[in-house]
Amino acid sequence: MRDEVFVLADLRWRRRRLNKYIQTQFSLNTCDPYHPAFDEVWGFCMFMHCLRTEPETCLDHAAKYLRADKINQLKQKYPRLKDQPIAEWVKAVTREIISLSSSAIPQFAACAGDLTQAQPDDLNEAAREWKAEQKVAGSIALAPELVEYYAKESEGLDARIARQINFLIELKAKLKILGES
Repeated sequence: MRDEVFVLADLRWRRRRLNKYIQTQFSLNTCDPYHPAFDEVWGFCMFMHCLRTEPETCLDHAAKYLRADKINQLKQKYPRLKDQPIAEWVKAVTREIISLSSSAIPQFAACAGDLTQAQPDDLNEAAREWKAEQKVAGSIALAPELVEYYAKESEGLDARIARQINFLIELKAKLKILGES
């Protein structure tokens, strides 16, 4: 009987892991600049954080957060000049990103007034709030095979769990009858 309970626990663990896997896949899709479900505003938010924390190397890491066309657009519009102070360049690029993103992330508009007052924590919080609201919707629409996989696997696991529960109920009833004899 004990082994059968462990089988049930394992099946339920697999069901939870399946849910976590699907959630992770959806999340990864929205954060990948090369995936159709990628959301550019999220990428701008993450790039802006990188811009503020690592201004000297942020363009080297931009491909993690932005599509190539946006990187090229920023490089062309705001080339890094040798005699230009880094803080001035960061402000210019930040203002551009805020203007592109403020309609989608209202918290960015608060940063537009005085860029020296906006803290990376503010940007992190804005990113977290926005990501929590948006990450699944776009991925579901663009990943029907993942939704089908989830439906098939969860249906199979749910059926196995139900059979295991029924088996345990029958086994308990049989043990009770044997104990009374």
